[in-house]
Amino acid sequence: MVNHTTQQIPVASEPSGAAVRVDCGNVKNDPKLVTPAVVTVQRKADHCTIALEKRGYQPAEVKLEKSMSGWYLGNIVLGGFVGLIVDAANGSMYKRTPDKVQVTLK
Repeated sequence: MVNHTTQQIPVASEPSGAAVRVDCGNVKNDPKLVTPAVVTVQRKADHCTIALEKRGYQPAEVKLEKSMSGWYLGNIVLGGFVGLIVDAANGSMYKRTPDKVQVTLK
């Protein structure tokens, strides 16, 4: 009950101006995003990647891992058993890592 079902991830590249494509659940990000940007990812999705592309450079892809958020156990104090059930059902019990993406394009 502390986290939302989505998470904001800052994305940067060197050089900047790389196109950003997000594949993470059914969250809609602007299809014209370029670095630096902040993208929204779904905490519950099974597969989650951020891809970067810029003309003259090799494409890069970063896989975001899913793990249990420390706040999930905080529900015992804040939301009780109901909070544990709600967060497990809607996916807000998870966090995505890395929580910031910084890529040097080659």
